[in-house]
Amino acid sequence: MKKMKKSFAALTAGLLTLTLAACGGGGLTTFDATAYIQGLMDETYLGKFSKEYMESVNIDQEEAEETYRTSLEVEFQYLADAFEFDQDYLSEEVYEDALDVIADLYQNARYEVKPATKTENGFAVEVVVQPYDLVAVIYEEYMEGYGEDFNQQYSDYTAEMLQAMSDADYEAFLTKYENDWASGILQLFRDHAAEGGYLDAESIIVQFAPDDDGFYSISDNDFANLDALILAYQR
Repeated sequence: MKKMKKSFAALTAGLLTLTLAACGGGGLTTFDATAYIQGLMDETYLGKFSKEYMESVNIDQEEAEETYRTSLEVEFQYLADAFEFDQDYLSEEVYEDALDVIADLYQNARYEVKPATKTENGFAVEVVVQPYDLVAVIYEEYMEGYGEDFNQQYSDYTAEMLQAMSDADYEAFLTKYENDWASGILQLFRDHAAEGGYLDAESIIVQFAPDDDGFYSISDNDFANLDALILAYQR
């Protein structure tokens, strides 16, 4: 049966960020850099895409929506690892439900993009984030009891019974077991959504710099460090 995890490693996500090309003789401005980071954050976490942002990174509405879904799918990998979802058995319905829960979590993202400053190699942008702690609340306050109740539901299944099952029956058992486990946890997020709050604000500086071809973006490492602050997996 499921074993409860007691701690989380630092979670980061290496999302592919879009690039911004310098245009015109004057190149990019601090306003451009600030607007890019704001647009990137709004796209990734809130699913909001301004016309100006889409034009600046040369994408349309459909591509922006695909990028937003990718951000949800990446976060799912971390949520699934933290709460021991076995993705080999999850149904499409439960998977989509998990993405909906993550989208709800992301709507609580709280961040402020400060005006960019010019540097020798590009721009530096300070982003102040207040981590949203509902993931940590669910894990720390409710998972022990949930695990006990869940295991009790399956307490009639002995090791001998499981070993005696045909391959098909055992696969069917695992499918139900894993989907029941994940669905119950996702319901915890909905049942206790009002208990989410914010940790102390943290500030991070991201570098907005050009590559060898003159296209500006932030590095995967900077974005991963920023992304790790949005949802608190531990308090």
